[in-house]
Amino acid sequence: MNWKTLTLMILLMLPILASAQKPATNMDYKKYTGRYGSNSGICLFDDGRFLLYGYATAVFGDYKINNESLLFFPDKLELFEVYGHHNKSIAKGMRANFKGFERGDPTYIDLTGKGMQRVFNEDANCFDGPFVYETVGVTKQIGLATPAAPASFRPARNGQFWTYDNKEGYNDFILIYNAPKREYEDFQGRVLSLDGKKIIQLSNYGGEEGYRLNPAEEKNWSEMLDWKKQYDAGRAAESNTAYVNQHYRVFPELSLANHKLDANKNLYIKNSGNNNDEEYFRDNEYQDDRALKKYVKIKPLKKQENAGLSGKQLEGSIFFSVCGEGSERSYHYNGLKHQTPGGKTTKLDTVAPMIVPPPPKL
Repeated sequence: MNWKTLTLMILLMLPILASAQKPATNMDYKKYTGRYGSNSGICLFDDGRFLLYGYATAVFGDYKINNESLLFFPDKLELFEVYGHHNKSIAKGMRANFKGFERGDPTYIDLTGKGMQRVFNEDANCFDGPFVYETVGVTKQIGLATPAAPASFRPARNGQFWTYDNKEGYNDFILIYNAPKREYEDFQGRVLSLDGKKIIQLSNYGGEEGYRLNPAEEKNWSEMLDWKKQYDAGRAAESNTAYVNQHYRVFPELSLANHKLDANKNLYIKNSGNNNDEEYFRDNEYQDDRALKKYVKIKPLKKQENAGLSGKQLEGSIFFSVCGEGSERSYHYNGLKHQTPGGKTTKLDTVAPMIVPPPPKL
């Protein structure tokens, strides 16, 4: 019996298995605990959680044991997320940082009340983030939209139009688009022994060879556990806040032990007696954590499916970015004062969720 046939059987038997199987215990999960794979793969934890990781991918979720099969349920992300902050350094107007909008399908925004406008131009490439947009006035309402994806796309979806009220009068925003990806779809797996070594086969990843268990990599496993701890802490707090430096690098709340709120500036200032900080952060501006802004998550006022791009549509896009001809007009972030010779010092976040810190090096 091949793996595709086995996957189909699991799907057909899922309702029966779910009702007949006893709840798994920690001892059951410990049979499978470990890191499977190398630069990409999956980690199974003894509390029934998992981490699917790889290039630009880090997805946590729960898994269940049904006889010899494993059923995986990734944590679902909201399509859009909006965070606001009162930035006292902005005398007039407002600022918005766009995260994730350069990935996936076209997205549109109404940030000024004048109409919907595409975030990135068609066929945009050669991105230079972070993507920060500044404009006059302070918006009363934000509209975010993405068109429908046909059944031929995976995953297919309805068109979405979400609106947010800016009741608090925030003038500094972080806007997130969590582009639908197959990594957030449920999948199945099984662990088996091959040549005396454990491997895991997954229905959607790793091919027929699967991922091999790496029991000896204690250092990397420790880093994975630390990463999970930070994620779980943010998840428990429902990710209602985010702490961000002036270049929109997100820092986990756990790192704020040495920070104190300066109410006049509305900034969390780090207490540091290290005279080398200035020299270090001169060459590492994107990592600078000495002054952090606290952003608060804004709940959507309305979520509309199959709404289409109603109302006026503005020409052009918020950001323009191309390679080759026309690249002189492309967006480039100019917030960094000090550039390394011959290159930029910014580093794009590879993980969309606000509560996920940068992954450990593998």
